Order: sequence, then structure tokens, then C-alpha cells
Amino acid sequence: MNRSLKPLYLNPGKPTQVMLDGRGLRVRIRQEADRLFPLARLSRITVSGQVDWATDALLACAQAGIPVYFVRRDGTLCASVTGESPRENWLQLQAVLSDFLELPDSHERYQAWVRASDRLARLKCRDQMKLNGCTAGKAAFEDSLHQQANKYARCADLKRLDAQIRTLIKIHLGQQLQALHIDTDAVDLLLHDIRLADDLTGIIWWTQQQAKLAWIRAAYNRQRKQHAGLARLDWGHSIGFFENRREMLNSECHALLRDFFTFLGDMVRNHGLQ
Repeated sequence: MNRSLKPLYLNPGKPTQVMLDGRGLRVRIRQEADRLFPLARLSRITVSGQVDWATDALLACAQAGIPVYFVRRDGTLCASVTGESPRENWLQLQAVLSDFLELPDSHERYQAWVRASDRLARLKCRDQMKLNGCTAGKAAFEDSLHQQANKYARCADLKRLDAQIRTLIKIHLGQQLQALHIDTDAVDLLLHDIRLADDLTGIIWWTQQQAKLAWIRAAYNRQRKQHAGLARLDWGHSIGFFENRREMLNSECHALLRDFFTFLGDMVRNHGLQ
């Protein structure tokens, strides 16, 4: 990903309009000065709240290869608008994925890889956070993580924070897959019940837990100086955490995608030898 490109987050809390202005987007927020964002400097746009888009502005983003993601108030992904990726075509990866889907037991093999990768990520997280008394079972492990975070923030805020961060990770992974010309909503993937973006996000999610707890604790310590009680977490905290972790997350996503495509290649080759 080009490091000179930056994501744009629109969550103004006021009625907002986005219009096309030459080769950029003009963002108009009520009672504020207009802001201009050149398309050439944007990697993606994430929208939450009351934002009205002009059709030509959305089309310009799609034509420039800038995906626009719309997020609900609870932090989950609602919809997206994407165009053609300007990157080179990765025909070899597409071919390996297509060959894998032709295997008679591709769904079972894929699910086994997801389960193994997810469990390995949980075990690493458990060791990093020194949760030695906690089992690697997903439900028990999540309960243990929630108990730690509940010391610093309200349960409702934590639930919303988790949903928002997971959505940002899913968007990030989806954009990387799009750059590889892998459509996670392609019919052949859905027919095999392969939810690639969701499954990869679930695996990456465990790698963020230690840093997320530290981020929540820091917010608690900052806010404790101003008021008593637990930290109040909002969309800004989710964005702040994600942006603070973006370079590390980028490396983790690349590593996971390499593991995934290595798995695909091994499965296809092994089947060919049988």
C-alpha cells in the first residue's frame, strides 16, 4: 500500500455533504468551513453518521479505486462502494484460489485451516497477555478478555468499540484482497460458504487484544484526571487505536494472507499428486 495515501474518516456529528470539486472531494459540514480532500491522496473513506453524497462524488471515488465504506452506529459494516483496483492483476493467486475451490472437499479443508489458525492466534495472545489460567476455548477466552477490559470502561462502550475496530480491520483486509483482485463477495466463494473477510478478520482480531487493552487503560487514566468513573469510549477512540496500529496491522495482514495462499497452493499441489 502506498504510504503517501491516507484514509479519510467522516463522522461529523452534524449534517454533512460530500461533493465533487475538480479532482477532489469537498466536504461541507454545517456551521464549519468547507474542507477539500484531493482524490490522489486518499486510500479509502469510512463514513459513519449523517453524510449525504453526491452521485458524481461516489463515482469519482470508484473510478479512482478509492473504496467508500458505510458503518452503522453500532460499528458494523452496512455497505460499501468500490471500483476497479488500479493495481496490477494477480492472475496466479486467482488461479490458485479457483483451483482450490474445484477440490471436492474445499469447504472442509478451508474451515479446518481457519479453526487451526484461529486457535494458534488465541494461544499466542494468551501467552502475550499472561493469561495462563485461561483455556484456549473461544468463549472462555473472550470472557477473560472482557473481564480485564471491564475494569476500565463500560460494557456497552466496550462492545461498540470492539465492533468498530473489527469493522475497520475487515475494511483494511478487504482492501488488501481487492488489491489482489480477490472479490470476497464472489459467487463461487459464497457458494462454498467461504466468508474470507470475516474469517481472516476473526484471526487478526486476537493479535490486537494486548494493544487494545493498553489503549483502553490509557484512555481510562487520561479521563480519570477529569472525572471519576470508567472511561467513556467513542468512535474517535476506535479510529485512534486503528491508526496507531495501522503499520503493524498491515504487516500482520500481509503475513496472514501469505499463510492463506501458501495453504491454498499446498492443498492444490497435494491433490494433484494423489
